[in-house]
Amino acid sequence: MLPLKTLQKVGVILPTGAGKTEVFVDIARQITDADPTAAVLVLSHLSLLTEQTTDRFKLRAPQIQVDIMQRDHKPKWNSQVVISTMQTSRNLR
Repeated sequence: MLPLKTLQKVGVILPTGAGKTEVFVDIARQITDADPTAAVLVLSHLSLLTEQTTDRFKLRAPQIQVDIMQRDHKPKWNSQVVISTMQTSRNLR
């Protein structure tokens, strides 16, 4: 497996209960620690999952500025991690 710092794009696919959110948090922490100006986008299938993922980020990595992008809610300009649904990301113009 290549070290994360050598990769430009990272994709993660894991089954239910395998710890995807913990993986997202760790990847985001590595990226933002290496470059505080970097931005990370986490996509999920359901809006309920965006809220759960945001809560987990705030618990596991409170130093990271995290926000949600959905419908009429735009993330703050200084968000290091933006959590959204695939549907919202498809509708961006």
